[in-house]
Amino acid sequence: VTGRDDQFLNTMSYRIFHAMKKNLVPQNKKNIRFLLENSASDLRTHITLPRWDSHIKRLNNFIDKYKIYKKIQRINKGYYQELNSDITNPKWSIKTIDKKYLEIQTQHSQLKLNIKKGLSIESLKFKNHKFQPYLKSFENDFFDSISFGADFFSGNVLLEVPSQMKRFTDLTESKILYQLSANRISLLIEVPSTFFILQKIIAIDLSSQKVSLGYIFKNIKPFIGILRVGNFLFSDLAMKKKMKIKTMLGGEEYECFEFGDKSFDHTEAVSQFVSSSRGIPATSGVIEISDTQNTGLRFSFDNESTFSMPMIKYKKMDPHSFLRLIFSLRELDDTSKPSKNIQPTFISITPIS
Repeated sequence: VTGRDDQFLNTMSYRIFHAMKKNLVPQNKKNIRFLLENSASDLRTHITLPRWDSHIKRLNNFIDKYKIYKKIQRINKGYYQELNSDITNPKWSIKTIDKKYLEIQTQHSQLKLNIKKGLSIESLKFKNHKFQPYLKSFENDFFDSISFGADFFSGNVLLEVPSQMKRFTDLTESKILYQLSANRISLLIEVPSTFFILQKIIAIDLSSQKVSLGYIFKNIKPFIGILRVGNFLFSDLAMKKKMKIKTMLGGEEYECFEFGDKSFDHTEAVSQFVSSSRGIPATSGVIEISDTQNTGLRFSFDNESTFSMPMIKYKKMDPHSFLRLIFSLRELDDTSKPSKNIQPTFISITPIS
């Protein structure tokens, strides 16, 4: 997710690949070769502008020829109302607590959001987990290590532009809008920054155990930087047991890895010029993080709509270990060029039990 616009190239590779699987694009030698060319490292390193422009022209012609478009979800605020009071229903409720938290309760889930911190996830509970929290935010005195002596929030956005010494998060109070339908409660906030306007959507399903987060970027100004969304923190309850991660790494079978006693951090910078060198391919768009008894959470996202690079930060500590799942939309290295193309990202969370 660096280069001139690697996120866009990766998204298009997934889109072409899935179109081939659905027989929307013929799987002939010429088309397969183009898919491989679009996925090649040459386009993601120090490619010259004329060659880049030439490839983008070919890519656009290919997309137009086979009509493999993906409808971009846009938010019409005209369908939303301002949330300025509690709402109750026999099967669900939206309540404000101490003017700081917003609590949404349904028959399937309980979600507590921090109003003062951009609707970050204070806790998320599902029926299958007996309404025990598996995602949380933590105050600065929770972890014993001095290096973790800060507030940590779940579900937020982080943007860093080192060349301009600028940093942005959505951890601020914003006007909350809401929309109700037969099967969903949707919340929306808008947070402005120097480089874009962030639309953050949180959708709570009323008919199943699912909560979704969406991040849409409007009025983008070109920048070189690091952009990470989600930043989901696993609760101390979840971390009491030995944890594992399950995902696909390019093959047709899921692979499983247990978290051991060794800490690791995919987000750790390699140098001042390279923000990270590792991540989890998660080629199926699914990551499961659970204990060895298979109780945990499933994170689902669509690389065909928007490519992202999942990352893990894990610190083994006593009495509480630290585990965070991050979705990177942009990283920084010496191939990075200013770009204003950030595609909207949607992540669904469901329980495993």
